Amino acid sequence: MNELNAYLKENYHKSIFDQMEKEKETYVLHLHGNKVISGEVKTNKKYDVIFKSESGKEEELQKHNIKFLYLKKDEQVVKKVIKVDKNVKEKKLGPIINPRKRNHIKNKTLFPLMQERVLLFFTTLEGDIIGGIIGGFTRYEIQILGKKGIPITLLRHAVFDLRDKRKRCYLKRAVEARKKTSRSRKGI
Repeated sequence: MNELNAYLKENYHKSIFDQMEKEKETYVLHLHGNKVISGEVKTNKKYDVIFKSESGKEEELQKHNIKFLYLKKDEQVVKKVIKVDKNVKEKKLGPIINPRKRNHIKNKTLFPLMQERVLLFFTTLEGDIIGGIIGGFTRYEIQILGKKGIPITLLRHAVFDLRDKRKRCYLKRAVEARKKTSRSRKGI
């Protein structure tokens, strides 16, 4: 079994929401519609979470409406490092419900980027730019270690774009296009 398969076997099924349900820590969630809430996950369901805000109000949130999250104690640092791509924000993109229409990043692309600790910039569907290195990933989430190593969990369904500091794109369609171009140059 290669390293990627071993990594996936150990981590792919994990969920930040399971961790949040057990920890009972206060997290900040950034939702589509540029809504920000903080509180804790009371119950983790397959597609939803029961979320209790700091004011005590409980509500059921659909996971596909959550873009990214982090611990409340890290909020001041994270706020300073989140940038906005105004061009993406102006598109007013919402959650992409159909998984086939999402902006995919292949596991075999993420794994070497994580191992090599490449500085990356993730852009969400609403234009939030989160920079850092990959700390880990699961089937539905990518953990980004931002400034001071603070973990920010990005939901994979919220990704609009992924680039390195040279502006090279790592979305599935871009990687496959580069491979196709490379093959055609070699005369394959």
